[in-house]
Amino acid sequence: MMKIIKREVKGSATIEMAYIAPMTLLIIMTIITIVFYFYDKNILISGAMETATIGAQMERQEKVDVSMSLEEVFDERVAGKLIMFRDYDVSVEQSRKRVTVYVRSSKGPREIVVEQSAEIVKPERRIRFLNRGWW
Repeated sequence: MMKIIKREVKGSATIEMAYIAPMTLLIIMTIITIVFYFYDKNILISGAMETATIGAQMERQEKVDVSMSLEEVFDERVAGKLIMFRDYDVSVEQSRKRVTVYVRSSKGPREIVVEQSAEIVKPERRIRFLNRGWW
């Protein structure tokens, strides 16, 4: 009787592993996909923010020779860093007071939409204005 019980235990472990192994692999692959998604989202957000900040600084400085467009600056910031969302569309809007960078990337049903903006501040004009009154 003891030998029959041992054989049943060995067989049941194999059947249980047949159920557990695919579930474990599914959970691991889901975690990896989620990590890649948030990694790419972080890269796109930081690249858009850096691009908006650089655009605001270039707009603030009046005598700067701009040889690169802001879309090229964004491309340089994220080049070679993306894992899942390698194809993206970027557009930059500049107004008198703000530089806004829009990024949209999608792969299958997943999509990342990023909007980052930086205000164009000119503190030196305000400081000069205030200093005139003090002298």
